Amino acid sequence: MLIERWERFRGVDRWPEVLAVITDKKSSYMPSRVGASRFLTWVTVEYRGSDGALRSKTIRYWMTRCSFGVGDQLYVRCSPTDPSQIYFRESAQDNLLVAAGVPVVALVVWLCERYR
Repeated sequence: MLIERWERFRGVDRWPEVLAVITDKKSSYMPSRVGASRFLTWVTVEYRGSDGALRSKTIRYWMTRCSFGVGDQLYVRCSPTDPSQIYFRESAQDNLLVAAGVPVVALVVWLCERYR
């Protein structure tokens, strides 16, 4: 899958997964003239970093449906060297597809693999 190659290239596939809880959520409906309409969503999550401290971070992502709610638990990847950096696959995948389109993402992943 493209997203797994992207994760390997960025190195986040080696970051440990930590459990996070959604503490806040805001969505804005974004109608589309072509394809499915989407929600631009911001969720604030609380998680414990590799240093054990409770942290809070807001994640922005595009989605075709609102699938997460306040109180839901999900896994994020936390940087072992900088616990304030987290990675949420759904956010990265949706943002890549919306911003660049599938053909461009495929090209970027191919280039990353080719010139590694």
